[in-house]
Amino acid sequence: MLKAFALSICAGFLLRATCHAAELTEDTAFGPAPVAPKVDFQSLRIKGLIVALPGPQDTIDPDFAGIRSSLAALGIGYVGYTNNNFYNNMLPAERSTFGQQVYNGQKPTFFTNNVMQMTYDLSRYGISDGQIVVGGIYNYDTWEPAGPNAFSLATLSYYQTFLNRQVELKVGYLANVVEYWGPFLAGNLSSSIFGPSGQIPVAAGLSAWAWAKPAINIKVNGPEGLYDKFGVQVASSPDGPFAEKAANPTGLDWSTPNSGFLAINEVGYRKEAAPGQLATWVRAAAIINTSRYVDFEFGGRNAGNYAAYLLADRQFVQLAPVEGQTARGWYAGLTAMYAPPEFNRVSEYYEARLYGIGLLPSRPGDMVSLVISCNVFSQYLVDAAVRGGQLAHTENFSITAAYYAPVAPGIRVGIGLGYTNNPTPVVYTPKTGSALNVLANATMYW
Repeated sequence: MLKAFALSICAGFLLRATCHAAELTEDTAFGPAPVAPKVDFQSLRIKGLIVALPGPQDTIDPDFAGIRSSLAALGIGYVGYTNNNFYNNMLPAERSTFGQQVYNGQKPTFFTNNVMQMTYDLSRYGISDGQIVVGGIYNYDTWEPAGPNAFSLATLSYYQTFLNRQVELKVGYLANVVEYWGPFLAGNLSSSIFGPSGQIPVAAGLSAWAWAKPAINIKVNGPEGLYDKFGVQVASSPDGPFAEKAANPTGLDWSTPNSGFLAINEVGYRKEAAPGQLATWVRAAAIINTSRYVDFEFGGRNAGNYAAYLLADRQFVQLAPVEGQTARGWYAGLTAMYAPPEFNRVSEYYEARLYGIGLLPSRPGDMVSLVISCNVFSQYLVDAAVRGGQLAHTENFSITAAYYAPVAPGIRVGIGLGYTNNPTPVVYTPKTGSALNVLANATMYW
């Protein structure tokens, strides 16, 4: 698989709205919660994201020694997490393809992603929802190509709203992967255990926390759950994360070789679960990138890369239509993505998903999922490999089943099993075989 795809071979898609199942049932998901801080921290939580990072009540240190409350009195908040993933193929397979590991789990693989972010509340100065966020990130992967292993800037942003929150503005060094698209289970970053996730937007230049880029995003919230979100950013390196980090190790540089600008516009409709109302989230976007990509069709480099995606998720069974429990139930979703094959190793991505949240009344924060997906590789890379006398496949197919659960305040774990029929990117050998990865995840928030 592609290095970007391999990074998230078991990532899943769910509604951010379903995070209420965890947030509103913290006291019952795994026993009594620690004593909640006496300060209202809502204004200090990071704003404008599609992920719902937990509040202080659901961290390992809700208010240790009163430190969080003391900082909150100064308008300062913080959230951090460590997200750890393990992959291991259980089927007979060539452990070293062409002398190297080429996909997650081909050899036992461990990846850790560690983020620390601090916020400063500007609403105390009369700025509507005003907030500054600064954060850093450290990644480490035992399979180096899935990295890069690096410490760098995660975000440096300014956020505020206008017209009674109908318009949202965010500007700075942004990780747009958590501003658009929605590739995180229940809006939670530790959901990366839950099935294949198409990474076409990232390959098309959308910035991620490991390589935040200068950007500006404007979201207009319309009536009845409609919204439009438009952004312009400096594009990530067209040669991938290693080229990005080699040219921009701190994440502070405005551009890297061959990178240009990226524009994205996402139109969506979102209704969160409520008594008598099923959760729904439909979003579609177009991406245009002026970077100069390697041209697989004609050779050399050319501009003109773009991408598009459509995702739809719907809650079809609501197990408890009462306040605080409405997110519990069954959901289904579909994804379709496209990018031109002359510039992208993965040109098409399709996914179908079925998942349940809080299926057991005694475990309202638990989640189960089944995800089926297909990647279609660039026809130009496939043709070039065949002309060179190599074995090549045009696509791969994956199916992943997993279970994810909170086990203590601020701690989530997941276990899963994922099968992929063509795990290597385009080229393979007779010994490559298929992959049946055992997947494990542990995430801790503070």
